[in-house]
Amino acid sequence: MFSNYFTLKKFVSESLTELVDYKFLQAYSQRKNKLTLEFSKGEEIRKYDFCVHSKIAGFVPQKFLKRARQSIEFFQELKGKKITKILLDSEERIIRIEIEERELIFRIFGKDSNVFLVKDEICIDAFKRLGFIGGQKFETKKRVGNIFPNSEFQIWENAFTESELEPEKFLQKKVNHLGKTLAQEILFRTNEKTLEEIYNVTQEVLKEFVTSKAKIYLDENAPVKFSLCELKSLGKMEFQEFENLEEAVQFFGSKFEKAEAFQNRKGACKKVLSSKKKSATKALKENYRVFEKPDNSAELRKFGEMILAYFHEVKQGQKSVTLNDFETGEPIEIQLNPEFAPDVNAKNYFKRSKKQVRAIEGAEKRINELEPELEVINSLLEELEESKTFKEIASVEQKLAELGFFTSQNAPNKKIGKSITKKYREVDLGENWNVWVGRNKNENDELTLKVAKKDDWFFHFYGGAGSHVILRQEGRKGNPPSYIFEKAASVAAFYSDGKHSSVAPVTYTQVKHVSKPRKAPKGLVKLKFEKILYVEPKKEF
Repeated sequence: MFSNYFTLKKFVSESLTELVDYKFLQAYSQRKNKLTLEFSKGEEIRKYDFCVHSKIAGFVPQKFLKRARQSIEFFQELKGKKITKILLDSEERIIRIEIEERELIFRIFGKDSNVFLVKDEICIDAFKRLGFIGGQKFETKKRVGNIFPNSEFQIWENAFTESELEPEKFLQKKVNHLGKTLAQEILFRTNEKTLEEIYNVTQEVLKEFVTSKAKIYLDENAPVKFSLCELKSLGKMEFQEFENLEEAVQFFGSKFEKAEAFQNRKGACKKVLSSKKKSATKALKENYRVFEKPDNSAELRKFGEMILAYFHEVKQGQKSVTLNDFETGEPIEIQLNPEFAPDVNAKNYFKRSKKQVRAIEGAEKRINELEPELEVINSLLEELEESKTFKEIASVEQKLAELGFFTSQNAPNKKIGKSITKKYREVDLGENWNVWVGRNKNENDELTLKVAKKDDWFFHFYGGAGSHVILRQEGRKGNPPSYIFEKAASVAAFYSDGKHSSVAPVTYTQVKHVSKPRKAPKGLVKLKFEKILYVEPKKEF
């Protein structure tokens, strides 16, 4: 009910009308769906935000807002002109501020709220310009057949008879300016739900709007409802009462912004976690599916070995051959590709066996990675759900950043974005040289392609999976010493599939010679002018 007609009526009479004789100073926007207006009178400056958000549309007084450098200015032709009249439309939620020969018209219609600059009833500019066509007459649609809540009962009765609606539906659809919340409150206060009872309760509520103090209902410190009457339908919900309507509006706007910012950050975390959970769950099912198929890798290997052992009995052109099993002596029929020689058929059986072994080993490894990852994701989702403060949300955000789930691009706040460049594993090589090590494919991608400088050096295990390792040049002239190259390569070898080897090959080149192939998955890059070092894998020095 922040933008309820009767709330606006009281706000205009108690607050906005004080702006008469003030001069228009400036109007600018530094946030989506919000226009800030400044008015001056002598040394005094008054500021208002006009919000066109679907959930909170209307004026919010401001005291400490400072204009940002990158704000966009509106209605510059009004600068220095004096306000002569301020009024609320008698039928609609439209506030008109007359500024000499022009008007600023504030239309408060939820998501369709807007501000229009009008001269001689013709629209010449607007705050929200999408779909706006200048040069047209400003008009409002009249709601035919509707009545006003403070009309006489006879008018209610006639309209009710014509509508052929139940009293509850009639109140919601045919009585102007009440809105959903107020209609629900009126119905809550009635017993018999007759038209006469609904009418009498409506008049009582309207009187409360004039005499009562503004109330803001809160749920866990987040604003739920703004009302000029007591909302008995909300039961024992906590509310805060205000002597001054302008202070109440300012408090509600401030609380709403904080609550919205909190929900946006919470929603960003939930979106990332839900996406990760979905992909991890899908990958886990796919890897478990590998074990649903029979493991005949040993049999395939045996077929290859038997073909080689009985090589003289196998001829090219045969579709199959029957040979005696090594262990049982029983005859076994082995299928052959007649186009290939015996050794090629044997080789194909070995390949199929190895492929199946690799698939099983890969699935086991992936399952061992995915199951703990899902546990972490579910734990973070629970922590997120229980988060009630910005500090608790920040804790979840930081954990997501450390896991590589957030990048500097999709981090929900600047502090997390700035901390991401510090999250990579760092290894000191001595003599003020150090390397950064990516801990997953997301970090690898970001570290090499977005964080590393062109003159830094890229290292990666040759011929297998491993972390991207960046040797940081940090503005130094000339190449690092050869032993620093070797140390960096040793780190890359340690954080790779070759970590258990006594000696491992590591490829390296400058970052400017590293690129990402089109449509390549995260972590996959292409190198130019690379060299190879053979080093002992080492974690630290």
